Amino acid sequence: MEKYVLLSRPRLGKITDSTALFLGKKGQRVHPGRLASHVHELIEKTRLGKTGSCHIFRHAFATVLLENGCDLRHIQAMLGHAKLETTAIYTHLNMRDLKAAHEKYHPAKVIKEKRNGTVLPSEKDQLQFQF
Repeated sequence: MEKYVLLSRPRLGKITDSTALFLGKKGQRVHPGRLASHVHELIEKTRLGKTGSCHIFRHAFATVLLENGCDLRHIQAMLGHAKLETTAIYTHLNMRDLKAAHEKYHPAKVIKEKRNGTVLPSEKDQLQFQF
C-alpha cells in the first residue's frame, strides 16, 4: 500500500480526493461497487473456478492469520467484528491441519508417547490449537 500511495497514486494526475485510497484515472475516489466489479473480473480471468470480489481478500487475510497462529480475538479486532462468532465464519480449518492436529494431540497418542518416553509437543504447540 505504501508503494502504491508513494509511487503509483501521484501518476494518476490531479488528485481531487486526498482521503480516498483508491483513485480512478481522473483522480477521483473509486466507487466501491466498481472496485468490487473490477476484482471480480480479475478473479474470473484467472480461470481457477473461483468466484468472489474484494471480500475474498478479507476471508483470505483472516484465514492466513489463523493458520499462522494468530489469536482469534486479534483477528476479530482487525476485522472490526463485535461478536467472535462472526469472525469464526470467516475462518476455517482445512482438513490437512485438522488431521495433523488430531494425530499430534489425540489422547491415545499422548499416552503412548508418555509410556515410550517420547518427547511430547511443547506447551506452545499445544496452545496453538486452543480457541
